[in-house]
Amino acid sequence: MNKNDFPISVFHPEIKRTILEMNEYYTHNINASCSLMLTAIAYSLNNNYEVEPIKNRIIRPNLWTMFISPSGAGKTPLFDCILTPIKAKQNELHKQYKEQLLQFMQYTEEVKKGSLKDADSNRINEWLLNNFNCINTPEEPQKLTLTIGKYTSEGMNRVLSDNYNNGKAVLLISDEILSILKSFNQYSKGSDEEDFLKYYNYGGEPIIRADSTKELYITEKNVSVMGCTQSDTIYNVITPERISNGNAFRWLYCVEDELDLNRNAFESMLKEQPENDIMQSYNEMIEHFLINYSFKIRRTKLKLSNECIQFAANWLNKVKKNDNIEKKTLLNITAKMEDYLIKFAITLNRSRTYLDNSINKTNIDNETIEMIDMINAEKVMSYFLDNSIEIINRVSNPTDKIFKSDIEKEIYSNLPDVFQYSNFIGEYKRNNISIKTGQRRLNEFQNSKIVGKNKMGEYYKILAA
Repeated sequence: MNKNDFPISVFHPEIKRTILEMNEYYTHNINASCSLMLTAIAYSLNNNYEVEPIKNRIIRPNLWTMFISPSGAGKTPLFDCILTPIKAKQNELHKQYKEQLLQFMQYTEEVKKGSLKDADSNRINEWLLNNFNCINTPEEPQKLTLTIGKYTSEGMNRVLSDNYNNGKAVLLISDEILSILKSFNQYSKGSDEEDFLKYYNYGGEPIIRADSTKELYITEKNVSVMGCTQSDTIYNVITPERISNGNAFRWLYCVEDELDLNRNAFESMLKEQPENDIMQSYNEMIEHFLINYSFKIRRTKLKLSNECIQFAANWLNKVKKNDNIEKKTLLNITAKMEDYLIKFAITLNRSRTYLDNSINKTNIDNETIEMIDMINAEKVMSYFLDNSIEIINRVSNPTDKIFKSDIEKEIYSNLPDVFQYSNFIGEYKRNNISIKTGQRRLNEFQNSKIVGKNKMGEYYKILAA
């Protein structure tokens, strides 16, 4: 069971207050709120900031975060709360798109009818002013997509293409990550999972389609992912194949294995609510970072000092001494975590300087990641690294998949290599577990091939627990 807690102190006091009040008044899990809010803030910064620690190695704050918890943890209301300002921006841009598209279509139709044919610029400007209250010739608008709720490889490539988002950040959202994974190659035989893994990186590529007249080109990929899955489906999400192909190592895991039994939404509703909207500072910050989403991308390169780079190097050397996981797997995890350390530092730095009103507005090319940001990023990194090790170890060990609890592991371990039915049921009774459950689990153990049957009433263990 995972007892790891997100280091909430890394956030600006205003964000920390927001998260604690989300827990008090909305009963949202603190670790999940921290992890998902960090992801949303990072996403909102993706069009604006980057770090280039060495020439041609660009790092932008796109995070892939997975919240793992039992059913009933309140995942959907938490997502709705954190995504409110992002969806508001999406609605605003969609409304603008529809208005601009209508203007463009009306103008195009007018040109086709010939009423503006051979008209001089004054006549055209007069017509535009009368009809659209503008004097600029309408151009076909670009449809921008901030968030994607239902994933298909074809749909994602279209959104990322130069004809649509043109390099701007996209946030893929899923209440159940497994639904994305199940959709791979659903509509055609192909390499959807391999394509999905490419979204983690920034590079562009042409997308060759069956109809060559509709070829797409993606100049940049800037994809963040925010999703969740239930604890008992994690073995279907993080499979041995996804460990082998590197999918499992791209994720930041927030793990809450038990429900909060004291969680009572109705009691929280009865509390006297704060006078101000508890989400106001967070919402305004996200709105600020997304304000230029529809404009041409101009990213500020934040400076990273040699002192900060040395700090990161020392951190990595320390991490590689971790003996809680097989070394090759640890190296696979840290290969992705190196970039995440800088991504966290960018996110914490920009949210801190915004809320302190200390963003350098006059000399944006001299903005710097500070040591406090690296120290805080290392704390966040330790949280997610421990969770990654926990999850990879869990899914790599088949007994963890089979046994429902540490008590069941102990029961199996205490059985002799050859045991009687009465031995098995007796162990369950001794641990205050019903005979009916013991009988059901004995059948399930046989189906899982960890128990074999010699004869009526006599069984044998197949693996060591």
